Amino acid sequence: MGRYITKDEFNQILELKKINDRDDYYNFNTIIEGERLIKQIIDYSIPITKIFITPKKIKLLDSFSKEHLNFLFISEKQAHRLTETKNEQGIFALVNFQLKKIVRVNRVIYLNNIQDPGNVGTIIRTASAFNINGIILDEQCCDIANPKVIRASLGAISDVPFLKVKTEWLKTRKELFIYSNPNTGTPLQNFNFPLENFIVFIGSEANGISNDIKQFEHQDIFIPTSGKMQSLNAAIATGIILHHLFSLKNL
Repeated sequence: MGRYITKDEFNQILELKKINDRDDYYNFNTIIEGERLIKQIIDYSIPITKIFITPKKIKLLDSFSKEHLNFLFISEKQAHRLTETKNEQGIFALVNFQLKKIVRVNRVIYLNNIQDPGNVGTIIRTASAFNINGIILDEQCCDIANPKVIRASLGAISDVPFLKVKTEWLKTRKELFIYSNPNTGTPLQNFNFPLENFIVFIGSEANGISNDIKQFEHQDIFIPTSGKMQSLNAAIATGIILHHLFSLKNL
C-alpha cells in the first residue's frame, strides 16, 4: 500500500515544474496528470517512476497493471498545487522522458515561434500520426517539457525525433526550405514536393514566418480556403500539410 508523501519529497516534485532550469533538453523528468494520459504513457513504454494520488481517487489505480502501483498519497491541497488543468484529476505520475534526437534532417517540419503549448503538443501528436521524420524547434518555441505540451501530445513526444536550434543553424543547411504562408505561393495540392531533403516551416498564426528566417532562399505554399477566415491555427495548418504529405504515393 502507499504512504503519504513527505514535505521534502513534495518540494522536490514542485522543483520539476521549473522546466527551463534543466541541463539536457532531450532528457528530463516531469509530472503528468490524468488517468488517460498516464495510460497513454504506459502504452508508449515510457518509464513511470511513481504515481501520486489523492485518497479520494484511489479507485483509479484499479485500471493500471500491478507493476505500475508504486504510488504515494498526496493531499487535496498538494494536488491543487500540482495541477495544470482546469478540472483537477487527482492522479499524477513522475515520468522520465528520453527524447529521440534527429540524426538526419530529411522530410521534417520546423516550428518557428510557436509559443502556445497546446499547439506544439497537437503538432507533435499529428507528426506521429502521419510519420513525419522529425520536428525542429527554434529558440522562440514553447519548451516541449511543458506539461501542457505533453498532455496535448498524448505522450507522442517519445515517438517523434526532435532538434532544438538557433536561427544561425539554418545557414548551414542545403535542404529545400518550404514556407507555409496564408495566401502566398503555390497551392498545397499543386506543389511538387521532392522525394526527400526538405524542411517545411510553420510560423505562428499571429505573425507567420519570422523576418530573420524569410531572408533564406525558399519556396512558398499555401492552403486554399473559402476566404472567410484570414488564417488557420498553426496546429490545424500543420495537420493539413502533414496529411497531404502522408497521402502522396511518392513519399
